[in-house]
Amino acid sequence: MENENNIKKQNKRKNHASVALVYFITLIVVLLVIGGISLFVMEKYVITEDSSSASSEKDLTPKKRDNATRLYMMVDDKNNLETVLVERFLPRSAKIVLLPLSEKTVAAESNQTLAQAYASGGSSAITENVESLLDVKIDNFIVLNHTNFENVIDNLATINYTVPETVYYIDDDSDDVLNYEQGEELTLFGSEMRLFLTYPNYDDGPGHNQKVCGELLSRVINQGLSTSLTVQNLGSTFSTLVKGSDDKNFSLNDFNDNAMNNINYIIDNSNEPAQYITATGAWNADSTQFTVDEGFKTQLKDIFEL
Repeated sequence: MENENNIKKQNKRKNHASVALVYFITLIVVLLVIGGISLFVMEKYVITEDSSSASSEKDLTPKKRDNATRLYMMVDDKNNLETVLVERFLPRSAKIVLLPLSEKTVAAESNQTLAQAYASGGSSAITENVESLLDVKIDNFIVLNHTNFENVIDNLATINYTVPETVYYIDDDSDDVLNYEQGEELTLFGSEMRLFLTYPNYDDGPGHNQKVCGELLSRVINQGLSTSLTVQNLGSTFSTLVKGSDDKNFSLNDFNDNAMNNINYIIDNSNEPAQYITATGAWNADSTQFTVDEGFKTQLKDIFEL
């Protein structure tokens, strides 16, 4: 009888062990299934999404190929060249470098001033001469008349300006009048800014115009990018620029998604991206010609990241 009871107890223990083993195996299987599903979800919706975001962010970072060199020419009502501006667009470095050139700069190939080269060969002659002069490739060019220049500036921003010296000038061929005392505080719109850029009688001579041009235009760009100006506003400004010129190789399609991404990158990564430099060189005795130093080309390669 006692043996029979022992046998029953042993069988009972075996049954309990079998049931426990079944529960244990079932638990392991459930954990494996749930773990597999969780891993699948993480990989598909979390890890993949994070990787996609990182990839997307990386894709929005400007590339070196996004760098560009652009040439702007402003002419008066008689189509005489007044101002030349080279812009180096460096979105990856979050910089916009402006290089104003006097219309009296001697063109390397023709030994003419840029104004003379424009008079004889137009915008294509200026483009070729500036490329040779600076040893850079011009990607885009555009010729602006007074109205187009003023409209573009007014679309970008107005700036406050302290008049650095007493200026007085009446243009015999137009209604332009510049008459301010040193130290006067002004709010510069496009029309007034144009007059300061082209004023012919600065105390420091015609070379001072390039400093004024670089200072004022870089301030306009920085003011525009740091205030209420949006990429959409920039698109409108670009449209004004392009539609207002009959001599250009810009098109409205140049302001595309990639251009907007590059501008947004600059805005996000620099408070004052626009800066200016002036060419080093020498003026002749009567200040009618300016010759750029050969060494300036080497310096420019570093600044322009060529």
